Amino acid sequence: MAVTSLPLPEGVDVLLVGLRDVDAQVRTLAVGRLGDSGRVEAVVPLTGLVRDRTPRVRAAAAFALGRLAHESATPALLRLADDPYRHVRERAVQALGRVGGPAAVDALLAMTSDPEPLQRARQRSARSSRR
Repeated sequence: MAVTSLPLPEGVDVLLVGLRDVDAQVRTLAVGRLGDSGRVEAVVPLTGLVRDRTPRVRAAAAFALGRLAHESATPALLRLADDPYRHVRERAVQALGRVGGPAAVDALLAMTSDPEPLQRARQRSARSSRR
């Protein structure tokens, strides 16, 4: 779904509240639905989850930001690309590949020295998907 600049629909207010829920599963579901919304307005609330205490929520946020593919998500994705959890890093790298833009491409190029072969392969794949 393409990102639009239209206001978020009223139902999204519930999802925004869900981002602050104490239950990680609720936060994860809200993140996924916001990523599906295709709305650029969802980027800012999603970037706030880069510091979430639950790796699953951070990974979902990276995936959702990749679906929205808006360059304003790049700083948050760069932070997630350095997450201590591999799955979060992988999602962030994939999302950076979808976002593209000079900052994302530069970061992906810099990451090719990652010591994990699988991570390097995903980074190469993310870069090539933007060509």
